[in-house]
Amino acid sequence: MDRLKGWKGLFIKCGLFLMTIAFALVSPRYINFIAVSENWAADWRVYLLNPPKEKHSDIVVLSITEDTLGALPYRSPVDRQFLAGVVEALIAAEVRAIGLDILLDQPTETAKDERLRNLLATSKVPVVVGWTDPATGLTESQYKFQKNYLMGVRRGYSNLLKDPYDGTVREMFPGREIDGQFENSFTGEIASALGMELPKKKVRILYRGRPDDETPSFPKYPAHAVKLLPKAWFEGKVVLVGADLPFEDRHRTPFAAGLGTSRGEFPGVEIQAHMLSQLLEGKIEDQANLIYEIVFAVLIALIAVRLTFTSQPAWLKMVEGLSVIGLFWAGAVWLFQYQGVTVPMISPTLSFTTVLGAGGAVIAYLNGKQARYIRGAFSRYLSPDMVARMANEPDKLRLGGDRRDMTLLFCDVRGFTSLSERVTALELTRLLNRMLTPLTDIILAHNGTIDKYMGDCIMAFWNAPLDNEHHARDACTSSLLMLEEMDDFNAMLEGEATEEGGEFTPLKIGFGLNSGECVVGNMGSEQRFDYSVLGDTVNTAARLEGQSKSYGVDIVIGETTRKEAPEFATLELDLIQVKGKEQGITIYALLGDDEVAQSDDFRALVAMHHELLQAYRAQDWACARDREAAARELGKAMKLDELYDLYLERIGAFEVNPPPPGWDGVYIAETK
Repeated sequence: MDRLKGWKGLFIKCGLFLMTIAFALVSPRYINFIAVSENWAADWRVYLLNPPKEKHSDIVVLSITEDTLGALPYRSPVDRQFLAGVVEALIAAEVRAIGLDILLDQPTETAKDERLRNLLATSKVPVVVGWTDPATGLTESQYKFQKNYLMGVRRGYSNLLKDPYDGTVREMFPGREIDGQFENSFTGEIASALGMELPKKKVRILYRGRPDDETPSFPKYPAHAVKLLPKAWFEGKVVLVGADLPFEDRHRTPFAAGLGTSRGEFPGVEIQAHMLSQLLEGKIEDQANLIYEIVFAVLIALIAVRLTFTSQPAWLKMVEGLSVIGLFWAGAVWLFQYQGVTVPMISPTLSFTTVLGAGGAVIAYLNGKQARYIRGAFSRYLSPDMVARMANEPDKLRLGGDRRDMTLLFCDVRGFTSLSERVTALELTRLLNRMLTPLTDIILAHNGTIDKYMGDCIMAFWNAPLDNEHHARDACTSSLLMLEEMDDFNAMLEGEATEEGGEFTPLKIGFGLNSGECVVGNMGSEQRFDYSVLGDTVNTAARLEGQSKSYGVDIVIGETTRKEAPEFATLELDLIQVKGKEQGITIYALLGDDEVAQSDDFRALVAMHHELLQAYRAQDWACARDREAAARELGKAMKLDELYDLYLERIGAFEVNPPPPGWDGVYIAETK
């Protein structure tokens, strides 16, 4: 009973599918702890997968160090005459562009200020100066001086975009609109001066390599030594000038994840150099990141939903789930190392495991609901053990019409009509309940299913809803035990009648058993459940129960039942064409279990009875009479007198009126 089929199941699966995608894409952007986790995972990729690379050939860093400041008349602000000298030396070296990552936000000596400003404004080599605004901490007076001082000078925001949670610089600051005009970032303005395309939004910084004293990412020299260094070292280069001081203008980078804070912090000017190298190489388009995120999210969602609703064991689901996560992480690492694409790893993993958990909860709820439904629907028709098996293995229950080989049993009380005329309805009901209860217990104890009670009749079947390879054997065993139960029940009734001084009439029951293909399933609806069985096999079983009265035996079984349970003691009764059938079938009396079947007395009876049927069908009436008498004697213990009376009556009738030519021994039953 698959509750995840149809529109309801499709709705649940689509909901989980979309939830997986949404969680994977949205959570790293709006859920703080996931965003921090994603940054941590990305930082470790940067640290582990960014080995030192060769120095960048086009960018040089001139560092203002403690030694530089020690040679100047004052520490802050940086002496403008010194800066002018550095710029002049670089211009003379025919550099490609100059970037001063130094805030010029307050006045110094007038002559020095004027010299540097004139040089910045008139230089034929592009010179870009870093600047900022009150939003990042400048006072109004500082901002006013800076704005006036840099009038006509190339400038760009030297702001570094820091993560609000851990202060790590992971993305480029593109710039900001001010007074209706967009102002580029410091590195963006340098790239613009060199004719490069600029990013229109924040872009993840692709750091060139982890810090390495032996292999620095850029050539780096002290600013105060610029006039002493060969001009060839600067010719055609982009030179960035900025501070490299122990406690000033140092910022956390992703390398801090593996190297710690001290080694993972870079001077601001070096971070600017990493960003500039990325811009000069044109690596500013990160739309592919989002595309990869979506692709990964969809794949993760598809696998999560498939894995959630597969019928595999829990341990196999766990192994597959861990494998999926491992492959996903490997793919994310490969993308970063070989494509420079950083995709979230934590949120898709959490999304995947969350959906597996949510899907498992849905399945557990539906299975619980299904189990309650099964217990409610079948508890009156199946044994508790079988109901528990069905609740634990609902996939084995197929409703709505399932073809399978089954064994049917019909059981009826003899003389029920005359009995009902002698007692009240209440007494009759109590009597039936007392009788049917132990008979039902026997059926349920032997894996049978009660189809229905029809007054004094029980209809039961085997091999549905759960598989039962030995359905014919269980049905035969049940019918024999029910006969024994009736002996005990009659003994109890007789004792009660004796105590009460009433009349005792023993109750007798007859059985019809038949095996074959049937259609079994839910023959109603969810509103009114009727799990039942249909087919010719069912009708024949009902007819055989009726024939038990005609042949004077308790249990009549069909030929297929006998073949599927050959160990039982059976005796061929006749070739008979029952009502509703056009072909004759062989019917048998079930007389006992395998112990009876192996006894010498029963073997002798079977042999003599076989000779009787051969003589009867050969129309050798004298021989048939002789064999009938011998078989009757052998079958006395099994109370077969009514059966042999029937054959004796037929033999006498055929002696007077022989069968028509071509008679095949088939008896056409006139009664049901």
